[in-house]
Amino acid sequence: MKGRIHNWLDRFFPEYRQVFKDWEGKASLITLTNFPLPQDVIAAGETTVVATWKKNDVKRAVGPKRAELLYRKAGKSIGLTEGATAAKHELAMYWSSTSCCGGRSSN
Repeated sequence: MKGRIHNWLDRFFPEYRQVFKDWEGKASLITLTNFPLPQDVIAAGETTVVATWKKNDVKRAVGPKRAELLYRKAGKSIGLTEGATAAKHELAMYWSSTSCCGGRSSN
């Protein structure tokens, strides 16, 4: 499953791992669940991203600076923009087929 999610990130948000080195961390999983595509990050804005992290009890290693970096990378993303709805469904399918809640894969 990890390989599929890496492939998904490479296609739709290749800069994502410049912001979150470990996409399986709590803040990253919350981000991918709520704002999976660069256009979702841009539409939400930095403040909403930070508020979402705080609402989900993420306190370590994320805050306004990380949100600003995510927003900046999203604004300059070279990821695919066509098929956004299908891309979100694909990622949701990966989350639903993982063994743990929150999207963590044991593979």
